[in-house]
Amino acid sequence: MKPHAPEDLLIAAQAGDPAALGQLLQAHRHGVYRFGLQVCRTTEDAEDAVQETLWAATRAIKTFRGSASSIVSWMFTIVRRECLRLIERRHEAVVFSSTDEELPGDFPDPSEAVECRRRAALLTDALAALHPIHREVVLLRDVQELSAPEAAARLGITVDALKSRLHRARVNLRDHVLANADGF
Repeated sequence: MKPHAPEDLLIAAQAGDPAALGQLLQAHRHGVYRFGLQVCRTTEDAEDAVQETLWAATRAIKTFRGSASSIVSWMFTIVRRECLRLIERRHEAVVFSSTDEELPGDFPDPSEAVECRRRAALLTDALAALHPIHREVVLLRDVQELSAPEAAARLGITVDALKSRLHRARVNLRDHVLANADGF
């Protein structure tokens, strides 16, 4: 099939033309994969998410109500959801277990080392309890130390939306820590 205008491809794909659908998906596959690499933690997850995205787009193309110019945004939304699903499914809480050899030498007594481990476990639990969207924002801003514009671009949202999510995430972290602090 020779290239057509994007709107014509979308109409043909929605009408059931497999060649038009293939051409439409192929046109956006690379961009969707690049976006998936930014959202997913591993290239394998990104590849899986892209495959799921292309399959979901194939199944739902007939019900797609947007224009040809918005199909890539639709696919970005699908791949982002798939990446978050994969992250959530594979999420393993980071366990802060230290042996005496790994403890910093400046702990004057073992009770402080135990207290430090309890705080680390409390923070780990609080992060794990966050919704994946909020956890992602905290990790980008507070752990990876990306700027607000960089983190917003990586997530495909506005800086204002990022700030709102980050505020909600920090409030949820604080509330979780305070609710489970037991003597901190």
